[in-house]
Amino acid sequence: DAKFVKAIQENIGDEDALMAAIMDVAYENPMDPGYDSFKMDDLSFDVAGASFAVPAITASVERNSAGQPVKYVTQPYTMTLKADAEGGEAGAGLLQGLSVIGYEELTMKGESVATYDPDKDIVSFDAKKNYFELVDGAKFSFGGKVEGYNAYTKEVGTSFNFADLAEGAEPDPAAMQAAMGKLTIHGFELSIKD
Repeated sequence: DAKFVKAIQENIGDEDALMAAIMDVAYENPMDPGYDSFKMDDLSFDVAGASFAVPAITASVERNSAGQPVKYVTQPYTMTLKADAEGGEAGAGLLQGLSVIGYEELTMKGESVATYDPDKDIVSFDAKKNYFELVDGAKFSFGGKVEGYNAYTKEVGTSFNFADLAEGAEPDPAAMQAAMGKLTIHGFELSIKD
């Protein structure tokens, strides 16, 4: 989105102003992720025996005639985390941690589809198309409706001092309660299959 680019260009020399400008743009319309489509191919890294790979992630946003986001889709994806003790210290440490839970490597899968009604400020998602799965572990599926998400996000954006939070300050409990008060959850479903 050009607003993000403009915020970066205008504040590139001042780290605090840059962060504030980006947050202002993000909270101006929190339901707009700033893209219509996003694709990442072949992300991988290997550091001292610990490797992480994502073959591809593809996401898209559908908009109504007014240009407002109304559907968010992240196509099925896979991520893999592997440990090679012979490859270095990070791999050895990761392998030790994974072995505690009975794994030598982790493969995770996911998918997400949500619709948004901007007039009612309701995000809807079906558990069949919204999941995170640890292969040979468990699949977490979730669905339901969240009303007031845009209002909640705007409240968060105006109530919290993100610079203070970044330096370790705790969020104001009253501000958090006021933000959470904007949300209503309808028919939430969570299933875990192993």
